[in-house]
Amino acid sequence: MEDCLSVTQVNTLAKQVLEEYSVWIKGEVSGCSPDKYYYKYFKLKDELSAIDCVFPASKLLGLGFSIEDGITIKAFGKLSIFERDGRFQFKVEILEKDGVGDLQARIEEIKQRLQKEGLLDEARKRKLPLIPKKIGVITSKDSAAWKDFFKILQERYPNVEILLYDVLVQGDKSAKDVIKAMKYLNTIDDLDFIVITRGGGSLEDLMAFNDEQLAREAAQSRHPIVSAIGHEKDISVLDLVADLRASTPSNAAELIAPHKDALYQGLDVVLSRMQTWANNRIAVCNLNMSNTIARSDIVDVHRFTKRFLDELLSLSGKMASNKRIYESYGYQLSEIQYKFQSYSKNLVPQYITSLVDTKEKFRCASEDLIQEYTHILEKIGTHIELRNPLQILEKGYSIVKDSQGNIIKSVKSLKKGSELETQFSDGSVKSNILDITIS
Repeated sequence: MEDCLSVTQVNTLAKQVLEEYSVWIKGEVSGCSPDKYYYKYFKLKDELSAIDCVFPASKLLGLGFSIEDGITIKAFGKLSIFERDGRFQFKVEILEKDGVGDLQARIEEIKQRLQKEGLLDEARKRKLPLIPKKIGVITSKDSAAWKDFFKILQERYPNVEILLYDVLVQGDKSAKDVIKAMKYLNTIDDLDFIVITRGGGSLEDLMAFNDEQLAREAAQSRHPIVSAIGHEKDISVLDLVADLRASTPSNAAELIAPHKDALYQGLDVVLSRMQTWANNRIAVCNLNMSNTIARSDIVDVHRFTKRFLDELLSLSGKMASNKRIYESYGYQLSEIQYKFQSYSKNLVPQYITSLVDTKEKFRCASEDLIQEYTHILEKIGTHIELRNPLQILEKGYSIVKDSQGNIIKSVKSLKKGSELETQFSDGSVKSNILDITIS
């Protein structure tokens, strides 16, 4: 047993033997690490096997190309063993680009076919509703992608209803699983859209979302599709076909729903603008009414009456319109309050309190505004009645006009032979001037 070697001795001996040989290897790149380390780690693979590779990061700038998943390269270096773990690896010294790898070539062919059919065109993509009520999500229920997506969405807009369809997000059966989920969710009438998401991975890990049949199913989906596959750099065929592409699962949650705080602020702004408009309109009505009352002459009965009746009808219509607006906001707030209460077990209690306060604010503002309008209308009606020339004519007075319809205020403006029209409370007569006497 004295000749027995330790594990370290075996690994060291194997490393010495292997590193005596330098070889060229050709293969497709997969599983690239980020460039932030001292070494670039990746795999070279063919149809049957794969080998771990390591390349000094200091040599990356001199390559003239980027090492990324899917490309085929030629690598020169030494076979070796990482002594601590006994892991077989290839220490690359020289890299040459050989062309696009088989996976990448397949993806490009799919893109070109879909592009020719117009399935990647921006013009065919549909807009999502501003405030979703019910959405479908296709992902793995145990994945970090689902947890991140759900957490962000609950923080932003917790009262959206979510239908989760659990699927495989990797492997040969993944694409068929996702297609099955899409077909099921498309049978649900009241969905706003469907989110398909998973976290990052190598090109092989994400190949299910480069499946041509899956892309075509998404393109003809009844409901809009939101794709959130991998990270920012991972752009799948599904991303290109989808109605909206998000860079990550968390980014998808941010894009599809507004933040509840922004909604509250928006409601406050709408209320403030409506109150400002109402106050300005009331001020204009008061000014017009004051100017009319201040006039000492009797205006033409038809123009006078028509002017104030038009003003009265306009103000009544706008009051009714604003009442409907307030009632509409009241209904929407009631609906939102009901949804919040449905989720009350998981929501912070102050959300409900804030919503009730906002609804009460709308109700009070609506009642105050309608009461103010009613008071103004009553005031205008009273003044119209007091200043109505018909009331004066019924007392025995009359209005005299010339042939052009102008009211005659002095005999000095008249001439013999001129035609006059005299208006009484129950009709009018026409006459000619025979003589003029100035007192």
